Amino acid sequence: MVLDDSERLRHMLAWSQSAIRLATGNTRDDLETNEMLVLALIRCIEVVGEAAARMTQSRQASLPQIPWGVSLA
Repeated sequence: MVLDDSERLRHMLAWSQSAIRLATGNTRDDLETNEMLVLALIRCIEVVGEAAARMTQSRQASLPQIPWGVSLA
């Protein structure tokens, strides 16, 4: 499936929101004891990173409020 930049942005938003929901109410200790939470958060971060990495340069340039260099590092 080939996605366009708009769809990639929707994925980034949806998976970022999922990561926030998963993390809300949890503590640092939970990350050390709850493997499922850690793996779920890692997956969310992976999806966001993969979508960001495939975003075209022109779309990145049109969204300077997103720290692209940080998200792609």
